[in-house]
Amino acid sequence: PKVIAQMLSTAPGSARRPKLGYYFVAAAAAAAFGGALLLPRKSSAMSIQDVARAARLYTSWYEQTYRPDKAGKLQLVIETWCAPGKLAEKYDDGTEFRSNGKLSYDYWPAQNRQRITPWERMEIPLDSVEGFAEFKLLAIRREGKLLRYVFAIHQDLLVDPSTKLPVERDVYHEDGSILEIHKHFFGHHLDERLFEPAIKPDGPLFDIPAEQAAVNARLVQAPQKQMVGGVELRLYAVLVDDEIGRAHV
Repeated sequence: PKVIAQMLSTAPGSARRPKLGYYFVAAAAAAAFGGALLLPRKSSAMSIQDVARAARLYTSWYEQTYRPDKAGKLQLVIETWCAPGKLAEKYDDGTEFRSNGKLSYDYWPAQNRQRITPWERMEIPLDSVEGFAEFKLLAIRREGKLLRYVFAIHQDLLVDPSTKLPVERDVYHEDGSILEIHKHFFGHHLDERLFEPAIKPDGPLFDIPAEQAAVNARLVQAPQKQMVGGVELRLYAVLVDDEIGRAHV
């Protein structure tokens, strides 16, 4: 399923948000799932539905993605902001993606290239909490004020029991070393300017909607006429698509 693919994806630019586990209070329930509950007897783990409901109360959120460098030190590599119908991402190499619900803006600093394209409707779930229900829950551990849900997919989810919100998702290599850590923040105001095109004055801009409008304006004008071999040709416009989809009149 699409949601599961998003949860397992670690490629830059893919949507990533956390999800959590089931409600276990008896050893029989833990055994049924092949898991080990490491909580005090009187403690109770929140159900995945509880966490999902808590996350759905927030329509906007902010995420930080960390990856270890060659020395093993975690570095911030991606920042993600999400609001209803809007998304913005910034990478540690300067690459940007912004979508305001009408237009999408991309910037690639290595090529000094920027592009505006028509916005495409997208669903941006908070790494669907419900999706984790399809995987085996191995354990629930208390870590300070948080609960760590350990799943059999090389991923852990940390939840704040006081808010029932996911605060972190840890992704591991098969050898147990850290691949990525995703930190999630809720309840913060997001500046609308985050989602607007941030056009750089020193780089070329390929504005696809503007060029499409120029083509459409040319098509409604009288065509150029030329006789070739006794046949009248009418030229309205010449369209050439390059590697980024730029249209030329």
